[in-house]
Amino acid sequence: MPALRRKQNYRNIILTADTSHETVGVYLRSGLTRDVIWRGFVDLKRAQGSPVKLHIHSYQAENFGPWTLLRENECIQGCVVVGEGVYGILIDGVPRVIRTKY
Repeated sequence: MPALRRKQNYRNIILTADTSHETVGVYLRSGLTRDVIWRGFVDLKRAQGSPVKLHIHSYQAENFGPWTLLRENECIQGCVVVGEGVYGILIDGVPRVIRTKY
């Protein structure tokens, strides 16, 4: 099961498919971030909603596997469903890493 790790102040927050009552930062077009409710993961073929870039520090492809740090120009792709929250996009069970334009 994949997992994402985000940082909030000095705290590491692990986001999995079962995580509830947590938020994740979503990059806006202005470059700022906005916290949105985390809803888990969805496969790329089943993704609905608007594509977004998630503000994540690192990801884990499977349980007890190594954490992979994201570079400065990389993000995890997500999709926002209005009225629900944000989902992380998976390809073959691994979070989808995308590059930013800068």
